[in-house]
Amino acid sequence: MTLQAMLYKSYQNNNDKDAIITDENLISYNELFKKAYLISSYISKAMNFKKKIIPLLFTSSEYYIYGILGILYSKNIFMPLDITHPIDKLRDCLTSLECDFLIVDKKVSPHIIDAIKEINIQFIFIEDILSNREPASIVYNLQDYKEEDDIYIYFTSGSTGKPKAILGVNRSLLHFVKWEINEFNVNNTDTFAQMTSPAFDPYLRDVFTPLCSGAKIQLVNRNIILVPRLFGKFLHNSQITYLHTTPSILRSLMNFTFNKDYFEKLRYMLIAGEVLPPDIVKAWYSNYGNHTILVNLYGPTETTLAKVFARIPDNFSDEIVPVGKPINDTNIYVMNDGADTFTKYNKEDVGEIYIETEYMTHGYYNDSNHTSFKTNNQKKCYATGDLGYIKGGNLYLVGRKDEQKKIGGVRVDLNEIKSFILKYKEHKIEDCIVLYESNLLISFYIASNTIDLKDIRKFLETRLLPIHIPHRFIKVNQFPMSINGKLDKKKLIEEML
Repeated sequence: MTLQAMLYKSYQNNNDKDAIITDENLISYNELFKKAYLISSYISKAMNFKKKIIPLLFTSSEYYIYGILGILYSKNIFMPLDITHPIDKLRDCLTSLECDFLIVDKKVSPHIIDAIKEINIQFIFIEDILSNREPASIVYNLQDYKEEDDIYIYFTSGSTGKPKAILGVNRSLLHFVKWEINEFNVNNTDTFAQMTSPAFDPYLRDVFTPLCSGAKIQLVNRNIILVPRLFGKFLHNSQITYLHTTPSILRSLMNFTFNKDYFEKLRYMLIAGEVLPPDIVKAWYSNYGNHTILVNLYGPTETTLAKVFARIPDNFSDEIVPVGKPINDTNIYVMNDGADTFTKYNKEDVGEIYIETEYMTHGYYNDSNHTSFKTNNQKKCYATGDLGYIKGGNLYLVGRKDEQKKIGGVRVDLNEIKSFILKYKEHKIEDCIVLYESNLLISFYIASNTIDLKDIRKFLETRLLPIHIPHRFIKVNQFPMSINGKLDKKKLIEEML
């Protein structure tokens, strides 16, 4: 089966039901697929039926969904870009892949259009495509689509910070979507909040999981996401049952207290993108009970969305939240430095996390043999660069290899320092981040009460080497977030130092 076939089946079963909800409109599955068909037909002819990378840049969220489906059915490769990203970043993405076309809408700023024109790219306006006469019926030859087809490109940043284009595969995305639908019993009574930027791959689970199950997608105004009262009200009034989010956004939501049953319609909250602090989990269940099941997800873009998950029980009391066990058709390995064999660890040795699965991406565009991709028993493995250990069959995430710094010739693990700071006086510090900047260790922390810095230093002196104790402690009200809902370390440094 292919993603196109599963989507088409869902369209046939849910033809007259709502697919997308915006502030102004209700868009049915029938309307959605007719719009996608117009785009698919136009692109196939415009590209002369040759496979190309088709980037998308819109001011309206629903246009991304139309465009992605249309490109998918045209057998081309979709590449969503974010209208809020810096112009230089947009141009770098387009020029690095030598794109010939860019689909935009007519509300895109002339300033952006003029800047992109300089790279000699042809603009296609989605309004012009959608103004064509809609088809009376939608018919695709589903045999034309193959499981191994390349279907999308998303960019990630390597250790150097230079974006790398990752080439996604039909069968791999379908594998995740089918797993998520089956694991959490997603069905056509569910409503998903679509809040992820289209330029980040978690967007794919915001869109394809609901559309493949007949569920509804409720588009979120991104301006309210970091306003806890408004975001909580949105989740309640829209009767959201299923939410993909990050720990940073969840912490922001927890800054406003709602009635205990306020989120009773919310069945699942799937959390990914960062280490999930235990205090957030405990606070959520304490405030809102077990109406909502919290699920921790883990998996880099290179391995196609999440590959490890853990349902967190409402009586959770541990000091570290597990990322859990692998999804089906996936193996997890923890490798010590210098090891050249793969071993399934069942002990608490910290090492680099490797993910083995047949449902990988095709790797980096024009660099599929990158050293991060390895082979184990003829199966593809990916070296994540993350550190972790396995205990009781569950994977625990410790941090990044690149968060280990050498200071004065001594290796320092910033996440280990963070873990001790969070243990101070029974978690009096709610959250913190430890950074090494300008030859100084700095801890930025969130705490509702005043912290005696002399006392916390004395606490750390009994647990850490002197060189591991931060030189500065800086209190913040909240951590700034990037557009993808993760901690923005660069902005934190610029604002506070």
